Amino acid sequence: MDIKLGRYQNFLKLEDPTEEDALVALLGIPRNELNKLQLDKVQELQGTLEAFYELIENQSECKFTPIFEIDGIKFGFIPNLDKISYGENKDIINYSNEWDYMHKAMAVCYRPVKDFHKGKYTIEEYNGTEEYSDLMKKAPLHIVLGMRVFFYNLITQLLSYTQSSIAMDLVETLQNFPGSGEAITNYSNWLMEIYQDSMKSLDSRYINA
Repeated sequence: MDIKLGRYQNFLKLEDPTEEDALVALLGIPRNELNKLQLDKVQELQGTLEAFYELIENQSECKFTPIFEIDGIKFGFIPNLDKISYGENKDIINYSNEWDYMHKAMAVCYRPVKDFHKGKYTIEEYNGTEEYSDLMKKAPLHIVLGMRVFFYNLITQLLSYTQSSIAMDLVETLQNFPGSGEAITNYSNWLMEIYQDSMKSLDSRYINA
């Protein structure tokens, strides 16, 4: 059973959650229904929780997923980051710093796939997050974490190998934005910040619950 982004966002708002609170928030099981379940079924759900805690503790190992599906819609990650628009870049920075807005960040980075051709794909043009942000709350948490790790790896390459073609193309793109120096600084700081935040030792309630 995949933990969905929206449920994880709700879970993060809880103060000192019990295991029962976690089952209700993360798995979407109404408390009155949980109380009616057979003990062996609850134990099975507890196994799902254990997998969740392990995922959070080892999130740096999450693999990047370029395409996934929600409700029959295939969503693809931005195919060419070196050609992202100013609006995409700005919204990724604005929305990715806090988990409360992570569904909006996902709606920027992943959009419906229009077509496939020779192993490549195109996605819908970016027109803001309103249309798909709520749907992104259904995105599996491991995909969201994989996206964050992907961006960390990208900025690590950018900072460590500034002569690489990928890094130079990205820098060149950002230099075309208004306030280019500030854009590059913000982009780098944002990418480092979201990874450092995700790699911190999480509150014991998430790991040791």
